[in-house]
Amino acid sequence: MSWSVDTKLRPQQRLDKKWVKTNLQGIFHRDDLSSLWNELVKEGEISVSHNDGLINTAGVLARKGETGKYYCGMKVLSCTCCDGHCGPNNGCSCLHCQKLDQEEAQQHKEDLNNPKQSQPLINSWTWGQQPDSDQLKQCLKSVLYEHQKLCTEASCTSASITRLQQRLAILQRFFIALGRQSPNEGRQPSKKSQADQTNLNKQKSSMKPAEKATMGLARVGSRAALSFAFAFLRRAWRSGEDSDLCSELLHESLEALQSLPEATLFEESRVSSVWLEVVDRASGFLQGVVRGTPNQSGNPSKIPVQDQQMALCLLLELSIQRGSLSHILSSVLLLLNLWNNSCQESDNRMSSGLNSAPLIHMLQRFQAIKGSKSRVYSEQKKLEESEMQVASPTEIFLNFLTYPEDPNTLIDLRMSAVVMMSHLDRLALPYLQPSSSQKSMKNSNSQEVMGLGWLAWATEGGAAGPFSMDFFADIGGVQQIACSERCCLILSKAGKVYMLYYTSLSPTLQQLNGFGDREVIRIASHPDGKHYMGLTSDGEVFSWGNGDGGKLGHGDYQNHEEPALITGLSGKQVAKICCGSSYSVALTSNGEVYSWGKGNFGRLGHGSSEDQTTPMLLKFFKGHRIVDVACGSGDAQTLAVTDSGAVYSWGDGDYGKLGRGGNDGCKTPKVIEKLMGQDVVRVYCGNQFSMALTKSGAVYTWGKGDNYRLGHGTEDHARHPKQIEALSSKKVKDIAIGSLHCMAITEDGELYGWGRNEQGQLGNPSISNFTEPTLIGGMEGKNIIGVACGPTQTFAWTSGGQWIVSSRVPFIVDVCKSTFEQLDELLGEVCVDMDGQSDWPPPQDKECLAVAGLNLLNLQFYATICQSESTEGLGLGPGSPLVTSLKQRVVSLASNVGVINTVQLAAQNALQSGWSILLPTAEERARTLSTLLSNEVVGHDASIMSPGQRFMTDLLVSSLMADGGLESALEAAIKNEISEIEGKKEREETSELLTCEKSGDVQTSPLDPYPPEGDENGATIPLLQLIQQLLRNSASYSLSHLEDISKDHFLKTEEWEVSDTSSSLDLLLQVQRLLVSRIFPLDGEGQVPTMGTEKELQLLGAGSLLRKYTLLLGNHVAMILPQATSLACVSSKHFSVVSQVLTKDVTGQC
Repeated sequence: MSWSVDTKLRPQQRLDKKWVKTNLQGIFHRDDLSSLWNELVKEGEISVSHNDGLINTAGVLARKGETGKYYCGMKVLSCTCCDGHCGPNNGCSCLHCQKLDQEEAQQHKEDLNNPKQSQPLINSWTWGQQPDSDQLKQCLKSVLYEHQKLCTEASCTSASITRLQQRLAILQRFFIALGRQSPNEGRQPSKKSQADQTNLNKQKSSMKPAEKATMGLARVGSRAALSFAFAFLRRAWRSGEDSDLCSELLHESLEALQSLPEATLFEESRVSSVWLEVVDRASGFLQGVVRGTPNQSGNPSKIPVQDQQMALCLLLELSIQRGSLSHILSSVLLLLNLWNNSCQESDNRMSSGLNSAPLIHMLQRFQAIKGSKSRVYSEQKKLEESEMQVASPTEIFLNFLTYPEDPNTLIDLRMSAVVMMSHLDRLALPYLQPSSSQKSMKNSNSQEVMGLGWLAWATEGGAAGPFSMDFFADIGGVQQIACSERCCLILSKAGKVYMLYYTSLSPTLQQLNGFGDREVIRIASHPDGKHYMGLTSDGEVFSWGNGDGGKLGHGDYQNHEEPALITGLSGKQVAKICCGSSYSVALTSNGEVYSWGKGNFGRLGHGSSEDQTTPMLLKFFKGHRIVDVACGSGDAQTLAVTDSGAVYSWGDGDYGKLGRGGNDGCKTPKVIEKLMGQDVVRVYCGNQFSMALTKSGAVYTWGKGDNYRLGHGTEDHARHPKQIEALSSKKVKDIAIGSLHCMAITEDGELYGWGRNEQGQLGNPSISNFTEPTLIGGMEGKNIIGVACGPTQTFAWTSGGQWIVSSRVPFIVDVCKSTFEQLDELLGEVCVDMDGQSDWPPPQDKECLAVAGLNLLNLQFYATICQSESTEGLGLGPGSPLVTSLKQRVVSLASNVGVINTVQLAAQNALQSGWSILLPTAEERARTLSTLLSNEVVGHDASIMSPGQRFMTDLLVSSLMADGGLESALEAAIKNEISEIEGKKEREETSELLTCEKSGDVQTSPLDPYPPEGDENGATIPLLQLIQQLLRNSASYSLSHLEDISKDHFLKTEEWEVSDTSSSLDLLLQVQRLLVSRIFPLDGEGQVPTMGTEKELQLLGAGSLLRKYTLLLGNHVAMILPQATSLACVSSKHFSVVSQVLTKDVTGQC
């Protein structure tokens, strides 16, 4: 849409937050201008009058009613004189539609004042009375007006005027958003944490008395057994007797732990509290043994070194079983402390002989843990390789690491800690937020589609999933996948349908072209079926494939190779389609249900077992509004749910899959009473079983239990709906069912699966059945939004627009206070002498530990922000000792000169993710930036800034412009100006300012053009002082370039390059825009505020601040422009290079 005379800007307040962050410099670039203009058009903020109505400021189409007023039909009114709807049959309309009425009234008023058309006047004079002078003047005005209007319309068609109008519209939209912006509200506590706590409380309260008694007995027994074992070991070590028995007891315990898979205790909500208590007590006792103090009194005991080594192995194996980052870090710190004390012997309580242990098996366990190999990660590695970036030190260390052949070989404890941290860094790398250099890559290739199970092109070599299916990127994004017996259908975001066969050795997406120009919005098939359906945007249904039983709905039993329109549903406005293995169902927008196909067992719901070759309405649901339906396979059942949450079932009743307690089937729908009151919103049918999903995210299953398809941990059949307890702590938002396996997606984007797994359709092919819902490996942190199941296949796809990390991921993410404290202790241990002051270069083990620790800290920061965790509860509140310590370590490593590149880059990435936690207030960021800038040498050498210092400057400036920090600083500066001029008259204030300028309080000498520094309030950094330092820094930087140009040989100027625009310049330009918007607010009328009011004081304060800023800016330009002008006159090449310098300086932007 281009600009025309009747084009109107109707800003919607809900979009203000997006527009206030817009970079206005983009309007001077054609591509960016087109993108911004398209955003306005796409969101409906640019509208043109047409017959259907107008888009109001709420983004809703409004039409003119019989009363002549606009209405939108939305239920937004609260008055008692109408039904609350903004409608045509009453005198009430919403505020957004009232604005349209006001616009039309204003336009009508203007039209009345416009001159009449000239042609009727001229025609009237042809055969009538000749005009007098007044009539000629009126005719001349009409002709001039018509020519002016014609010229205006013609000018709007030119490219230059069109772009100018688009720029003005975008500028107007920006300042409207800026004027309506309100201060940011405080961050609310994490909803996920609240939900987890609520679920935990429910579980505790739902425990039956008999279960409580059993748990109590188990707890007493476990405590007695542990106390006896600990007492026996202490007595044996103290007396020196039964040493062989002690070693055997520890060795057998270690072997038992080593036989278990990793992270078996990670999901603590699913582990018995008795078992967790046993692990905690055993860990505490083993730590005492390792430190040589097994007694509760802390007195040292003489323990054989072999037993201490065995206890250390047990302790590390327990940390692997716990699977949480905090427990792993605790073990790493223990290894480092043991090694340090064995070398220094500074602590008599520690055994100096324990500096090595047989840890090969434990380290190999870490090596065997597979990380998430996401597509983004693989693309990131390719990008790093192409840019010849520095390789990760932990990756290099692991690549050249070899283990001794003898598993009992003693391994140095510090080396073991380095290996463990290197593997943690390897596991964490796919979850790290892409750096700024990779964001464009992430955005362009963001969605990821993965496959599991038997797929000929992926499993030919025996590899296990999940498999990344890169070829899906060619269709522009996946909207839906539907699986059938032999292939799957793919619906792209562009509304195109593709087909992919499981047996293809070379995966090829075949497009289906039978829909004409219609856009497909939904597809359907069945894992055991051979027919397909597609729903278009105009509510029409197409079907194709096998036609046995009349399931295609075309009135016959013929097969159809291409999609064909189901004429029996034309005009019904179908909203949802569903396929069974031998029949089909359609749901209309008004809640009616149509079914057709094979009718045996009464699955069609018409009261008989006869087949239907055309869609037939289910009359039973007259008076009900159905919102979801599901079709089964084989001896099929059918489910439906109403808008009130009632669930109906009919068809075959074997194994109790109809949910009413018996095996009896029925040929008409009947309600499932056990689900009444559960607020069911979705229903699903599997092979001889059924499933329901409630509004709260709970999952109920019933029917045949073979192959653990019900998810209850047993193969027992369930004849009534039963909730899946393993998912009770999760909120499930969608489910997919295959032949004998099921998948569930939670609100956190996690994927859980259960049931049969003979082809690895649930991920791990070594396990034949998943008895309960289990988190699918290799998909952690991917934010899964869609899943589809075939007979032995699973397809899952990600959102493609977000980079989300959960608050708990095995081994690498554990957002809790102890994790941050341990990372702080680790960084304090390894980052000594790594701040660039000494010991250059650091040893490899220090570098690996530092990089791994910083990357893990980066990940914890990002997960904390993603999940909106409370920083106070994590000990990371503003000014806390933990934040102060972390900030000091990370900032010094990120900014100091001489820090090794790998460590500095890791520190900078951690600071980039966690600046809102480490520097939570705008005042603190401004103080840090002011200190950093004031430390620079005044003069030309200020341009010689290290990469670390440049990074810190850009980060602090960017953070000031984020989260309303700059607006807050501007507000404080205006209040400061108001306090200076309040109580004085405008003339006295103007006179005082002129006197101040003449007396030299604000000096204009080129030698010192800036006012003296100082904190006027003693509490915060004034905005003008920060601007002064930024301008001084910018002047030094530009003058140094100009001096280099003047000294450089003429021929070398051809190779001159100037760095990109800095974030400091962006901040200065943003200050200018904010000040101008305060002086010229968009209040609609532009009246002069009343004298003495708060609005007038705000305007005076902003004007005073703008005058001071203009003076500073003028002094800056006076320093740069003379020297630049002198150099530019030397030659055309000098002119070109000087122009580049000025463009990157505020002089060339203001």
